[in-house]
Amino acid sequence: MLTATFSEWLRGKEQSVCTVNLDPSVTALPYEPGVDVRDYLIIEDIMKNLFLAAAVFNRFLLPQIHVLSKVDLLPSEQIDAILDWSEDEEYLQTAIETQLTAQKKLLSRGVLQAIMDVGLTFGLIPVSAKAQSGLVDLYSELTRIFTGGEELI
Repeated sequence: MLTATFSEWLRGKEQSVCTVNLDPSVTALPYEPGVDVRDYLIIEDIMKNLFLAAAVFNRFLLPQIHVLSKVDLLPSEQIDAILDWSEDEEYLQTAIETQLTAQKKLLSRGVLQAIMDVGLTFGLIPVSAKAQSGLVDLYSELTRIFTGGEELI
């Protein structure tokens, strides 16, 4: 839904838009993708390489945008906590230790340690396609990455 809403929002700003589906396992989309990964990949092949995305990022250090979507479904206190976790490793580590148990705690510790070892940062952009909130922040971040901050007209 975010891709559909964001692409329509961009079209409303008279921007040229090409939607891309990067989810090889999706069965239905609320938009017609200009490029669809399902035309090139088979989900069974992807599942054999679960950590492909992380490996690609680490190999090429390509910019990534981290979106906290569907924020209209969360209470504001939970959104604030999640944003705090994305900005402060110690806050996230405390949450892992106090809120998780057993396997979830072990897995989360390992993922957090890997993130810290590589030095990745994950600032989140809270977005709601339903409420159309956060689209300006998402657009600003995309503009910063692709055009150095200069808006294309």
